Amino acid sequence: MNDLKELFRIAKLIAKERVGEITQEEKKEIENWVKQNPGNSSLYKQLKEDDDIYKSLNNLDGIDTKISFKNIWNKINQEENVNKRTIVLPKIVRYAAAVLLLIASSLTVYFVIQNNNNQKLITDIEPGTQRAILITADNQQIELGISGVKQLFRNKKLCITDTAQTLTYEIIDSPDEEVIELEYNQVLVPRGGEYSLVLADGSKVKLNAESHLRFPVSFDENIREVELEGEAYFEVQKSEDTPFIVHTKDIMIRVYGTSFNVSAYNNDNITHTTLIEGSVGVKLTSADGSGEVLLNPGEQANYNRQSSSIELREVNVELYTAWVNGLFVFENEPLEDILKKLSRWYDFEVDFSIEDLKYRAFTGDLKRYNEISTILNMISIASDLEFAIKERTVIVSEAK
Repeated sequence: MNDLKELFRIAKLIAKERVGEITQEEKKEIENWVKQNPGNSSLYKQLKEDDDIYKSLNNLDGIDTKISFKNIWNKINQEENVNKRTIVLPKIVRYAAAVLLLIASSLTVYFVIQNNNNQKLITDIEPGTQRAILITADNQQIELGISGVKQLFRNKKLCITDTAQTLTYEIIDSPDEEVIELEYNQVLVPRGGEYSLVLADGSKVKLNAESHLRFPVSFDENIREVELEGEAYFEVQKSEDTPFIVHTKDIMIRVYGTSFNVSAYNNDNITHTTLIEGSVGVKLTSADGSGEVLLNPGEQANYNRQSSSIELREVNVELYTAWVNGLFVFENEPLEDILKKLSRWYDFEVDFSIEDLKYRAFTGDLKRYNEISTILNMISIASDLEFAIKERTVIVSEAK
């Protein structure tokens, strides 16, 4: 097999045979495929047994997605009522998708199937890496994430260390009474990057791609304040005496010792504050002391720039925090929003050949560190879409 569509054709025929809807001509096509090599024959025999399929699907570890593969077996006999724009596989196609991954895995092509010239169907773009830039108070710019553990600064009161994954600020206990001047540093994470940070109070921050955090080298004894643009996951050290405040362009988040995620990109219409555990309060930057919205774990505060209002709702927090654990998790999400998130991590532009394609919806779990070809092929198989890459632009079109 040197073409993904041809391979999927065989998968669909096996699926049709499995559910008893195959023609004699299609049976002949399967027979010819089985005769091509011993691997095809062995795999075909394996697929005749339900238990073997189920076991094989559960053992696959390359892609974990809700639209097919692991969960398809549980869904194959269920009727799903979804928005008409959502990409949902019909019975045979869903089964075929499961068969396809098993075939692909067994033949070691695994969604990176080559053509006659050994070129991938979709040109790959590598995933992002651990990289960022530290800007100091005196405007020095230090590249982070290069290699090894490096001590960037140390005096009697402060030590700054970079491990190539995490930048750590540590206050050193000293017998003297020297006071550290309130100075601000910044960490800039570009498109195609991510980085972690341990602040001077021990609070942990993980910054997503295209994000910017401004923070004091050492916090004031009365308040801890940082400024965020982009997305970050916070694990804040609890302190009854010293509140922790996250400022974005539109809102301020008062933290009461907790873990939460904030997505506040300037080119997004909505700022999401998602609480995992603990307690936070969200209010407009322009508001006075009143108007704070308190969140409970599992809740999200959405600030809408168009209406200048904050809406509180319950959510599946995994959809908003999976990136911290190396995953993309989408649930009935428009393709335009999905590709915007992917573009920040893989650093590419998007071109929709038809405007309406932006609103197609997709549900699935995808690994964040896969090459882009794996992810785009996944979406393509589950839809009537095709993807092509020209330099660093992903072109989306209807399947031909």
